[in-house]
Amino acid sequence: MKAKIANLCLVLVVVLGFSLYVTGLSRSTGPGQDVVEVAADGGGRPEDEGVTFYAEEGDGETVDTTSAGEPQAGEPRAGEPRADATPTRTPTPVNIGNFVWDDLDGDGRQDSGELGLAGVTVQLWNAAKTQLIDQAVTNGSGNYTVVAPAPGDYRLRVLLPAAGDQFSPKDQAGGDNQLDSDINPTGGDTGFTDVFTIASNVISTTVHDAGIRRFVTPTPTRTPTPINVGNFVWDDVDGDGRQDGGEPGLAGVTVQLWNAAKTQLIDQAVTNGSGNYTVVAPVSGDYRVRVLLPAAGDQFSPKDQAGGDNLLDSDVNPTGTSTGFTDIFNLAPNVISITSIDAGIRRFVTPTPTRTPTPINIGNFVWHDLDDDGRQDGGEPGLAGVTVQLWNAAKTQLIDQAVTNGSGNYTVVAPVPGDYRVRVLLSGGTNDFSPKDQAGGDNQLDSDINPTGSDTGFTDVFTIAPNVISTTVHDAGITGAVDPTPTPTPTVTPTPTVTPTVTPTVTPTVTPDPSGTPTPDPTATATATASPSPSVDADGITRPPGSERTTSPRAGGGGALPRTGATLMGQVLLAGIVVASVGLGLTLLARRRSPG
Repeated sequence: MKAKIANLCLVLVVVLGFSLYVTGLSRSTGPGQDVVEVAADGGGRPEDEGVTFYAEEGDGETVDTTSAGEPQAGEPRAGEPRADATPTRTPTPVNIGNFVWDDLDGDGRQDSGELGLAGVTVQLWNAAKTQLIDQAVTNGSGNYTVVAPAPGDYRLRVLLPAAGDQFSPKDQAGGDNQLDSDINPTGGDTGFTDVFTIASNVISTTVHDAGIRRFVTPTPTRTPTPINVGNFVWDDVDGDGRQDGGEPGLAGVTVQLWNAAKTQLIDQAVTNGSGNYTVVAPVSGDYRVRVLLPAAGDQFSPKDQAGGDNLLDSDVNPTGTSTGFTDIFNLAPNVISITSIDAGIRRFVTPTPTRTPTPINIGNFVWHDLDDDGRQDGGEPGLAGVTVQLWNAAKTQLIDQAVTNGSGNYTVVAPVPGDYRVRVLLSGGTNDFSPKDQAGGDNQLDSDINPTGSDTGFTDVFTIAPNVISTTVHDAGITGAVDPTPTPTPTVTPTPTVTPTVTPTVTPTVTPDPSGTPTPDPTATATATASPSPSVDADGITRPPGSERTTSPRAGGGGALPRTGATLMGQVLLAGIVVASVGLGLTLLARRRSPG
């Protein structure tokens, strides 16, 4: 009996001790968790050494200590993890950086020579910008590191170090996150990056940089130094737009300085006795110079004609919407004077009365080029009877023409100075023109006619100047078999027709009649002499007297020859003379018998 009581008491003591042990263990771990440490020799995996695992409350597992603190069969011993527990490791913090720099050129790209900025505050925020998680200050090199406690979504924020500073433009390095700035410079997220995600396998990232454009106190503005603009207006005598020796400056010409838009007159001056001027620009910038023509009829010279030499050309536009103005020119801040703005003016001159132009003789020679070399050689004769013409330069108007004389010379006449061409017409035969300009530049010995092409037979265009009255350098060589000069058809000189001379001889004898009636003396005679005339036969040939062509006796005729025209004419003339003599005699007789 005593033994049973003793055993019962022992059991109670064990149960009470175990209860106290369990109570102490539950207070050290907290409600709902059992902490199990993995020992190096506890039979667990070597890679789990030192890792804390959390068993969630209500997993249905208990430790049986009913047998002197020993677990039941199949259960792990105290201090050992259960075989079916999933281990949870403590997350490793993630380092986030890296660089804040002074973006000197403000291009948003980390360039050589742009240094890091020290002392700039960089903060780590949650994605919603509602919780500041960590912050740091950049070191002397501009580097920083903030720590994210676990993977997730975050933003970085950079605080500008001084008033007036600005963030650089974002993402300007062509996609290179190691060289660009990641801070939004404007908008609702100014100073923050966009949201970025830290993955669970990331322990560090160094791509979050920020460029800052530091505010620089402006250099105090100095009072601008006025800029002198000049220099010269001249009388461009030859109108070539270039300042030549002997072309004087023009005095009294008004020169003005305008803004680039030609809407504001800024300054003006008048050229001195040498043609020089100076107008003053108050500050650097864009301007134009304007020159006023001194008299009606004056004109500006052509612009920029000195081969790029601004000290010798004219800079004023002679025509167009900017007539009288220069083009826009810029005065830089470091310029205090320029002397390259010049203007040439062609003064109006009252025209000299126009004299009647003197016609110009143009010649000279057409020859037979026997050796076809285009050069006038000894023994090569001139060609007579070749037609030479003078045309206008466009070959649309024939002005004059002539035919070469027996020596091959010709002269055509230009009415006034101007541009002309000479044309030579080939006379026929198998001939052609000699090659042109083959006398080594000697215009007195070469041929000037184009032998081929669209101007065949013509010279090139040549100019007759106003002071020229004659030119003898336009020659033409003709090659090949040249037709002989045609023999002139002889001109038949008709024998002059002799007008018959009639010499009437009247010797009236009047015998007084006592009855008072005059009696005419029939002894009055008239003698007429007629010279025979030359005759023209039926063929139109004039023949001398006595050589008339006779006609053969007609067939069946009586053998009598017909009268010639000369014989018939003589008889008619003789009858007329007789009638005239008788009439004259009767007239004289009637006058004698008339009273008083």
